[in-house]
Amino acid sequence: MNYARISDALQELVFDQTQDVDLVLDKYFASGYVHRNSGNVRVREEFAEMARMARSEIAEGTVVVLDELRSGTSYAERHTLDVVKHDGSRERAEIYIVGTYAPDGRFATLNEAGFPITDRKLHSTDWMVTMPRLPDPDTASFPDDVRDFLTSLPPDPMVKMMSLSTGTVKPFVELARAQFTRLQLSARHRELVILAVAEYVECDFIAAQHRPIAVSAEVGPELQRSIRERDFETPGFSPAERALLRLTREVVQQPRVSDEVFELARRHFSDREIVEILQVTGYYWSFGRIATVLDVEVTQVYGDEPHGTR
Repeated sequence: MNYARISDALQELVFDQTQDVDLVLDKYFASGYVHRNSGNVRVREEFAEMARMARSEIAEGTVVVLDELRSGTSYAERHTLDVVKHDGSRERAEIYIVGTYAPDGRFATLNEAGFPITDRKLHSTDWMVTMPRLPDPDTASFPDDVRDFLTSLPPDPMVKMMSLSTGTVKPFVELARAQFTRLQLSARHRELVILAVAEYVECDFIAAQHRPIAVSAEVGPELQRSIRERDFETPGFSPAERALLRLTREVVQQPRVSDEVFELARRHFSDREIVEILQVTGYYWSFGRIATVLDVEVTQVYGDEPHGTR
């Protein structure tokens, strides 16, 4: 029997753009495949979506196997990834894999952990992983109301990290909910602000969470690419949206925006919306810095709200 190797699977799944993702999955991963990464669990369909997102950002890459062992249905491996992205930047990471085989020799489960050899992680993928810089909180020490509140939320590494501050985690999450339910600012404009903040604070976590949400708000892949390229003049943006993006950029980059940028935004947005733009920008700047400073693991969502807001 031929047993699957993760290096072969990665080469075809991520780096060989000519290969069909579904066919590669059928070749290397059993129908009930489960992928675990630092507490996140993905079934095969979610793992496939993660691979597609990785493909969209990676131009080329290589896998170098350092150690590999199979014993019966058990599998262990250590490798390095060397990746060149479409923007020309290069990323490297060392990855550790422990897993099991299905009876047909395909992977049934893989558990992944690792660390980057460079400072920056890949956007919106789990191929490069850092360990958080603060330990998990002791939930037994939480006040009852905080513990009950957190239990009602889906598991999420950002909420876990924020819960180290038991006095502020609940209002922080509730403010996120308000931004999805109580704004006059449209969902499309909200997501444009958030993606722009993610770009200028260089936060992979925000980008990974909000790219699928933005699609639901009619901000498609082409417009998202324009934001990543910091090109606000693309025809897909309306004059109001160009003014919105310029305002967001200046708010993130400097303490006071220019009169020209501010007055242009006021032509298109009400006073209430201007305040909401500033609040959303500030919230996600803070959110982003928690993620980047504390190395919170990147997670994705597959609905129209980020983790913790339901």
